[in-house]
Amino acid sequence: IVMIHGFGVSSGTYRRTLPALASAGYRAYAVDLLGFGASSKATDVDYSIDLWSELVGDFCDEFSPKRSAVLVGNSIGGLVCLTAAASQWGKDRERAKGVVLMNCGAGMNSKFLTTGNLIPAGFRVLFTFFFAIFDALASVRPLAQAGFDNLATKETVMQTLKAI
Repeated sequence: IVMIHGFGVSSGTYRRTLPALASAGYRAYAVDLLGFGASSKATDVDYSIDLWSELVGDFCDEFSPKRSAVLVGNSIGGLVCLTAAASQWGKDRERAKGVVLMNCGAGMNSKFLTTGNLIPAGFRVLFTFFFAIFDALASVRPLAQAGFDNLATKETVMQTLKAI
């Protein structure tokens, strides 16, 4: 298990999670993305999701060269994990066993649309109403399952990643 932190924080995000995973018998790592936490703060590098996802693949190759990894990402770390899993490293070499997303970043959650001060008040009200209806519909198990079954496909994930 390789855990990737969110924007503006570090691998310390997982300081309580790592011991719990270890005691459950998992081999788990939390890494600092380049430019965050205890990592190098390179000034001659163009920081990007692609760079970070490539570095995640390199880390996995170094520390677990013969095993696939479950990638766990919080916030922008989720986007890094998805990109790594969809890359040649994750897909063609079958190194990504799975991806866990927490508090998805980069426009993948709706909280900002309903609470952000940069969003005009009228739109916040509209988005709040829309997401209340969506949440009510999603709480109906058969509707949620049908939506998941139709949206959670390899093709949909790949299209989404290519659009980012």
